[in-house]
Amino acid sequence: MSESQQAAEIARILACVAKKASPLDVLQLDLATCELSDVHRHYRKIALLLHPDKCSLPNASEAFHAAEKVHKSLSQEPIFYQLKRAFQKQQDRLAEEGKANEKVGGGVAGGAAGASSSASSSSFSAAGQKRGRETATDLPPIAFGSLTHLAPSGLSSDAQKAAEIRRVLQCKPTDYFLILDVDPASCTVAEVDRRYRKMAQALHPDKCQLPHVDSAFTVFEKAHKELADERKLVRFKVAFEQQRKKAAALAQSAHRRGRQQRQQYYRWWPRIRQHNRGGATAAAQNGSAAQSAV
Repeated sequence: MSESQQAAEIARILACVAKKASPLDVLQLDLATCELSDVHRHYRKIALLLHPDKCSLPNASEAFHAAEKVHKSLSQEPIFYQLKRAFQKQQDRLAEEGKANEKVGGGVAGGAAGASSSASSSSFSAAGQKRGRETATDLPPIAFGSLTHLAPSGLSSDAQKAAEIRRVLQCKPTDYFLILDVDPASCTVAEVDRRYRKMAQALHPDKCQLPHVDSAFTVFEKAHKELADERKLVRFKVAFEQQRKKAAALAQSAHRRGRQQRQQYYRWWPRIRQHNRGGATAAAQNGSAAQSAV
C-alpha cells in the first residue's frame, strides 16, 4: 500500500464525515446488493490502510475511528437488516408509484385516441365515470396462521428454517403478531406460548446453525416476551387494530384524491372533444376553399 492510497482514503472518509454522508458511503457499500459479510470485508480493507499502527499520515487516526464507528453500528445484525427492510420498502413504494403513473398515462392516451369517434368516446367517458364512483375498500386481510415457512408438523428442513429466518428478520421489530404469526383478533397467551415453543424448537441457536439464526431468535423471543403478558397482549391488540384503521384511512384518502382527479378529467373531456372536432372542421373547410380557388 502506498502513501498516496492512504492519503486518498483519508480524504474520502473525512469528506463523508464533513458532509454527514450515509454510513454506507463511508464503507463504500451498496445497500441494494451488500450483505453483512461485505460490511466486515470493507472495514478490514480500510483498517489495513489506515490503522494507526500502520499509517502515520496526518488525520489517519480520525479517519480510521470514523470507519470503526460505522462498522460497529452496521455490524449489528438487527440494525443492518432494519436498513435493508427500509430500503426494500422504499424501492417497492417507488415501483408502485411508477406503475400508477403508467396507468394514468395510458388512460389519458386512450382518451385522446377515442376522440376520433363519438360512440367510442362516449363509452370511454361512461366507463371512466363508473370507475370514478368506485369506493375504496378496507385493507386486505392478513392470512395469519399461514405466514410461517416452518413445517406444520414434524421437523422442518433447513430450507424451511432459512426461509423462516428471512421472514422474521424482514418484519418490523415491533410487529409482534406478524413475527409470531398469531391472529390479534382471537389469539390468547396460551396460543402465543405454543407458537413461540414451535419456533424455538426449530430456530434455537443451540439447535440450528444457519446464518442469522441468533438475530431471528432474539426478534421472536422479544415478541413472545411482550405478548405473553395478558395486559400487554390486550394493549397490543388495540394498537394493532388502530394501526390498521389508520392505514385504511390513508388508503381511502389516496383513493378519493385519485377519484377527484378522474372526475376533473372527465368533466373537461367533452370540451376537449368539442375543440378537436372544431379544429378538424376548420381544416376541412380550409381545404375545400383552397381546392375551389384552384
